[in-house]
Amino acid sequence: MAELPLLRRAVGDVPTGAVARRMVSAVRPHGARFRISVAGLDGADLGRIDVGFADTARGVATSGWGGRSFSLRIADAVTVLARSAAEADVAATMICNAVDLPGHVAFGRAPADSLQPESDLGVRLVTVSVGALSLGEVAEALARGAAVAEDLCGRGLAVWLRCF
Repeated sequence: MAELPLLRRAVGDVPTGAVARRMVSAVRPHGARFRISVAGLDGADLGRIDVGFADTARGVATSGWGGRSFSLRIADAVTVLARSAAEADVAATMICNAVDLPGHVAFGRAPADSLQPESDLGVRLVTVSVGALSLGEVAEALARGAAVAEDLCGRGLAVWLRCF
């Protein structure tokens, strides 16, 4: 915390604190921009974005039904950049949970605590499988997520996102 003022200086300034020097040393080889790549569970390239030092994004998070965490809905992946990792995580989860076709028979759902007894989701139904959907159904589900995404972006709570 004592070095926080040093870390807020312009990138060209030479820091004097040990932590700040290590951080600058780690960042410098990457130049003025960082590339964030999003990959699917199968390793497929889903997209890229370049983030510069002047950009407001400082956090990135992805939420989806097939990852290590449980999802209430059917998005394969929603990636969001926001001012912090915590804000990106909340936004990605909210958008992901909006991508859905309520009552559709192609989705398998089970109580979270039946899959992981200590889950904080308890008896809430989480997605365990997503069957085949028509292009129209995919568009409808994504439109639900897009509405939430537009709202979050409009309120400045997300600065970049991508849904798959």
